[in-house]
Amino acid sequence: FVGMQPPRYSGASNIEHLNPVSMKTRVRTPETKEEARRVWIVAFWADWCESCTFMEAMLGSLSMRYAKEPGMGKRNDGLSFGKVDVVKYPELAEEFRIDTSGTSWQLPTFILFYKGAEVKRLPPFKSDGTVVKTKMDEKGVVKYFELERSVTDMSFKMTKSSVARGKQKTKEQ
Repeated sequence: FVGMQPPRYSGASNIEHLNPVSMKTRVRTPETKEEARRVWIVAFWADWCESCTFMEAMLGSLSMRYAKEPGMGKRNDGLSFGKVDVVKYPELAEEFRIDTSGTSWQLPTFILFYKGAEVKRLPPFKSDGTVVKTKMDEKGVVKYFELERSVTDMSFKMTKSSVARGKQKTKEQ
């Protein structure tokens, strides 16, 4: 029993499996205006990592609930979920400073990208570059990445005009 892996998640999901080419063309340097407006949450994982295996069901659930195609007029218009296997693509783990050793606290790592740039990550780094040991659950991931908010209202995208609109809405209420 001790040596057995938990069963792999085989339920519904709306997650794109990314490789170095698709990571570059879809997430890092999008080729179309539609892709450039997209917000990505990318999970970096390894199949040998027990925590990653447990997170698969949560990630699948979140992707089904929050991933939306641009132009569909839904709450999170333009939010996509991706997944990178760091065993197959160690160069991507290295690029995003993800330790893939068996003693790492960084697997799985979730990174939110906007316009090709990393905006937020779980687990985060301390100012000295060490990883903050983080317990991740569905409620915490939703809150941290602001998944209950519209993509246009996520704090990292707030502009002066959207802040003013938000203040105006608050005054009206």
